[in-house]
Amino acid sequence: MKLIYSFSGKEKELLRKYRDKYDSIMIPANIGIHFRVPTSELISKSGKPFFVDPMTDRLVIPLSAISKKDSKSKEERLKLSFQKLIKEYGCTKILEENKPLDIKDFSDDNFKRRFLRRIIRFQANLGNDISASQISLREYDTILGRKSQHSYGREPFWYIPPYFYFESLTDPWYQLTVEFAKLAKRIYPSLRLCPILSMSKDALDRKIAIGILEDLREFDTYIIFVNDFDERKESLSTIKSLAYFIKLLTEGGKQVYLKHSGGFFALLLYYFGLEGIIIGVDVGEHKNIFTPTTGGGGGSLYIPKLHIRISRAEAKLLYQDNPELRCKCNVCNEKWKDANGDPLKFVDSFDDFSVKAHFVEIRTKEKELIENGDINSTLMMLKNEKEIAEFRNIALYSKRLRSLDYFDKWIKLLEDLISL
Repeated sequence: MKLIYSFSGKEKELLRKYRDKYDSIMIPANIGIHFRVPTSELISKSGKPFFVDPMTDRLVIPLSAISKKDSKSKEERLKLSFQKLIKEYGCTKILEENKPLDIKDFSDDNFKRRFLRRIIRFQANLGNDISASQISLREYDTILGRKSQHSYGREPFWYIPPYFYFESLTDPWYQLTVEFAKLAKRIYPSLRLCPILSMSKDALDRKIAIGILEDLREFDTYIIFVNDFDERKESLSTIKSLAYFIKLLTEGGKQVYLKHSGGFFALLLYYFGLEGIIIGVDVGEHKNIFTPTTGGGGGSLYIPKLHIRISRAEAKLLYQDNPELRCKCNVCNEKWKDANGDPLKFVDSFDDFSVKAHFVEIRTKEKELIENGDINSTLMMLKNEKEIAEFRNIALYSKRLRSLDYFDKWIKLLEDLISL
């Protein structure tokens, strides 16, 4: 299973130091354009494969989702990073009219082609600081029907066509997503293109999966984003829908990656054929594109034996009474040693960098546990972890731990798969 980390502009040193703990990097386009120098340095110095998420689904939903209050006027304004991105994509109508793009804006074929070319050029140029003329030469080679000899230097390992959030196969935004993917395939046949499917939980349906396999049959890889999917709060039915949706796509011969649903549950989807996960380092484990991003996980500590993040204050109480639950990753072992086994000093020793380093270390260990074990051993581990958590009355230590029914749902999902 592949681990891909999403760059927020703040993890340059972390991702360079722990480059052996993950496979590649995703650069959100608004981050790439706003933090151009750190992004270029990360791409060049990490040596890791990368790709750019063009974030086009944010341009067609209410602008409040990409806005924040101005510190002086207190008025809602578009985030500067998205203002830059909108100009880069040639969508200044958004700024002029202060409203998102409408499906009618894409009725003009010339606009669609310009939009696509700008987005592909941006992805090609991000890691290179080169002229757009190089990708123009590749386009020219395509028109002449000859293999391009023009290189971008460090170019993305995937190119992502424009994509939009959808709720069904009849949704015009789904149809436009498919149209852009096919248009990109025609204009850039030599590029490794990968569509992103930004979708509602209600779209996790067998008929929709079959429709996607038919509509996007010429692509080998899909990235799935399920809006506002919370692995601990969703019903068993919704969790099963996602798992079997992925299973159906992989059985259709596709490599499937899951974006921004990157808790421990996402790793369990390896048993359903999931190829990899795309996650942030210090962010919540689910994302709602209609809600403004407010920051990261706030430095909360990930507790591996509970598969959940809790605040550092809560972690102090938890570890003081239950030191055997502490993490055993390299970062935590070193800090535990330095703290002479004192839980309070142990938790206090974490700064923002080490909180993130701990997460990267343990997520790698969890991934290897899933890959190297089997579904039966993972199932037994989850049952044991839940039993210990209940025996220790873990619910006393954090509001987030008052319900452990997420263990039950994950256990039931694996049991059902074993029984097939």
